[in-house]
Amino acid sequence: MTYDFVSCGYLLKMELFLTDATEPNQVTVLGYFWDDGVNDWYVYFKSEETYDEFGDRILYIDYAWNSEIEEWILSEKIFEYYNTAITTEVINETSTPVALYPNPTNSYLYISGTNWPIEIRLFSIHGIEIMKEKIWCNPLNISDVPQAVYILIISKNEKLLLNKKIIKK
Repeated sequence: MTYDFVSCGYLLKMELFLTDATEPNQVTVLGYFWDDGVNDWYVYFKSEETYDEFGDRILYIDYAWNSEIEEWILSEKIFEYYNTAITTEVINETSTPVALYPNPTNSYLYISGTNWPIEIRLFSIHGIEIMKEKIWCNPLNISDVPQAVYILIISKNEKLLLNKKIIKK
């Protein structure tokens, strides 16, 4: 087991890399965030990776935690051939839809039902792009955006996850 700590804004993130001696070409990665409210770590993603005899990754499976049914669900599956992706399965087909809250908001939006990182684009109701960012963790800070109605588009790997009207109070 190895681990890596990463700072994500004011949040602390830890990733555990688990291997099994009986399956040396497989690695399970668990991602955790520190929750100051309960003074403990909580898991936010899980992935499984398989490597060939040359050390090239040939399979990547990503899971998202569904808190409603309390189990991991398939989020993404990528088959690779010598580091070149050749097929990808649909993201979020069986998972809980991406959710955004609170809406309306004064400053912060929280996003659930997806794995990080994600790409966000915020548009005025006139179609003018106000913000475009790749974000790695909650929350999305829109405190500097004027009060108005906006369209928020959330995507991952160029796949649309959410297109929603939001209200900035």
